[in-house]
Amino acid sequence: MSRRKWCLSVAAMVLAVGSAASTAVAQSPSPGAPGGTAAAPSTAPGGSAGLTLPAEGGALAQGHYIADVSPKAAISFDVAEDGWTGAGMPGYALVMDREDASGSGEVIVTTFAGTVPADPCDRGGLMKDVPRTAAAFGDWLVAQPWAVGTSSPVTLDGQPAVQVDISSLKKVCADAPTMFVWNYADGAPFRLAPTEALRVVALDRNGEVILVSAEVMHASSLPAFLASAAPVIDSMRFSDAATVAGSPAPGASASTAP
Repeated sequence: MSRRKWCLSVAAMVLAVGSAASTAVAQSPSPGAPGGTAAAPSTAPGGSAGLTLPAEGGALAQGHYIADVSPKAAISFDVAEDGWTGAGMPGYALVMDREDASGSGEVIVTTFAGTVPADPCDRGGLMKDVPRTAAAFGDWLVAQPWAVGTSSPVTLDGQPAVQVDISSLKKVCADAPTMFVWNYADGAPFRLAPTEALRVVALDRNGEVILVSAEVMHASSLPAFLASAAPVIDSMRFSDAATVAGSPAPGASASTAP
C-alpha cells in the first residue's frame, strides 16, 4: 500500500509493522517492495496450471492463482482485474491488496488459531479459547462489544460457511493505534484500527477454520472494495495442500516453520 509501508517476516511467518504514515490496512505486507518478484507458474491442485503469488510481494497480473494457506489446505482463485498486489506465504497465508480512488483494502486467507486476546488493547495479555469451528468463530465475533456486526450463513466453494460483516468499531485503545482481535494459526494477531470495517468468511475444512477477510481502512469504502474483492473470493476453491511450488506436503516440515 502506498500510504503505509509494512514488512513481512517470512522466516517467522508473522505479519509485522514496518514504518507508518497515515492510512493503510493493518495486516498488509509491502507488495512491490524492492526485491519483489512477479508471480511464477506452478501446478494447481488436480494438475491444472496456475500462478503462485510472489513471496516478497508484487503486482498480480490477471490470471488463475494457487497457494497453500495451511499445511492442510491449498486454494485456487481468479484475478480478473488489474490493480491487485499480493504475497504468498506457503503453508500459512496469502495476502492481496488493492488501492484505487475509493480507498485501500486487503484480502487475507489464513486459518484461525482458536485463541483470542482477552483484552483487544493488550497484545501481551491473557488469551481466551474460542472453539475452532466456523460457527463458534462467527458467534464470538458478532458478539464482541467493540464491533457493530451482523452474521449470516453463506457458501464458499459450495460448502456452508459463516459470514460476519463488521460495519464499524466502537473501541479505541488508549496506548495502541490498533486492536488485537483474534490470532492466526501461528499466534500472530489480526489487527484493526478504529476507522476500519471488514467482512470475514469462516469455513470449516479438515479440522481447520479457514478465514477469508476483506478489510478496509475507512469504513465508508467497504462496499466499493467488496465490489472488487467479492469476485476473487467467489472464485476460491480449496483442496488438500501438496502441489503448490515451495509448499510442504501434509505432514512434512517446512524450512521456515512458524
